Amino acid sequence: MQVGANSMIWTLPLTDDDLPLVKHVRELGFDVFEVVIGREPPRFTPRRMREALDAEGLGRTLCGGLGVEMDVTSKDPAVRAKGLQHIHGALDLAKQLGAGVFLGALASCIGRKGPMQGAAREEQFELSAKVLREVAPHAEDVGVKLAVEVLNRFENNFLNTVDEGIRLVDMVGSPAVGLLLDTFHQNIEEASIPASIRAAGKRTYAFHSCENNRAAPGAGLVDWVGVRDALRDVGYPGPVVIESFNPDNQIVASRFNIYRHFAATQDDLARDGLRFLKQLFA
Repeated sequence: MQVGANSMIWTLPLTDDDLPLVKHVRELGFDVFEVVIGREPPRFTPRRMREALDAEGLGRTLCGGLGVEMDVTSKDPAVRAKGLQHIHGALDLAKQLGAGVFLGALASCIGRKGPMQGAAREEQFELSAKVLREVAPHAEDVGVKLAVEVLNRFENNFLNTVDEGIRLVDMVGSPAVGLLLDTFHQNIEEASIPASIRAAGKRTYAFHSCENNRAAPGAGLVDWVGVRDALRDVGYPGPVVIESFNPDNQIVASRFNIYRHFAATQDDLARDGLRFLKQLFA
């Protein structure tokens, strides 16, 4: 099993000044570098990023999300159009980088709260599926899969469980669109993380590993043996990527409510998680 590192372990946003991080991730021993663009166009030069990744022989994935101004479940067609445009642009960027997956909070915007039941919730499914159906042919054309993240209730009020993610992906009905599962969110919302992985099955196109407290894998409460066995049972072929955050980065700290360190250094967090996952999947 390949193990990856999300760039937000160290910094956000990524710029050309951060290109040495690519070599650093390889020197730490990772197989994959997850390039994060967040909710905006890239602040790095795509050609230079690809050259750096190729030079180190690293696999790569592209990670992003949608802000409120581009919520694909908005009742405003202009807002949905911005979301559609953002996903189209990210797919083109993924192709430029040589990334086979664009993943993240793509079903609706991050941070939306409030009750939503009945007809209103059904409308959210319809609107989200409509936009994802529209963008799916582009994903197929460029050879990049979309992996839609299932978020916990404190970060979003739509698509909180893997069952809901399965429903959305099946509504889209394209082989280009699947799920991003994340142990941090699953730990909050699922009765059994392994059972939810098995339920998603082949729909899982990306996987984030993180502890219940956002620490490195192996430093918390997650049932990692169960996670490993479930991923093997469903034949998940992709990397397991460590996603954690640097509280010294003010963008990350405020966006994800990260106010304390989970290791002596961010490199220590990455090394500890990598060592644990390599041993787990050995």
